[in-house]
Amino acid sequence: MSKFNKNELVMHVRDGLCKIVDISKISDNDYYVLVCVSTEEKLYVPINNADQVIRKIMSEAEAYDYLNKLKEITKEFNLNTKQRRDAYRRKLSSGTIDDYFFLYRQYYLLKFKNEGEHLGPIDNEMLLKAHRMVLEEMVIVFNKTEDEIEEFLVNIIEA
Repeated sequence: MSKFNKNELVMHVRDGLCKIVDISKISDNDYYVLVCVSTEEKLYVPINNADQVIRKIMSEAEAYDYLNKLKEITKEFNLNTKQRRDAYRRKLSSGTIDDYFFLYRQYYLLKFKNEGEHLGPIDNEMLLKAHRMVLEEMVIVFNKTEDEIEEFLVNIIEA
């Protein structure tokens, strides 16, 4: 039947951490009914294309695999603002963990290891969204507070 279950936490490509609160039929189509954890917004995801919109929370082993790769991601700063923002948008809308971790790392490098690069408000907004998505998922995976996860990630990057 369905890949996801009622009361399961999932990651939504646009809205981040969500809880499936129901599975319902609307106009002959089956939908997952989700509630976004951060905004409490209700979302309806058609079951037949749910894989394009939501995914299961990664396992602890998967999380460690991504965290081990985190330090290898180098800073990429395109001086062409339009190209940089288009690239950030594509990565943010892809919904892939790889892209979120890439943007999380860019956020860290541009915030703490800035060598004169200038981020505009739109750049900041997109990088912060990826940062939020990574933190939300890591909080669930490792059962820690957001502050503990933030410190944990920084320690991995700085090690």
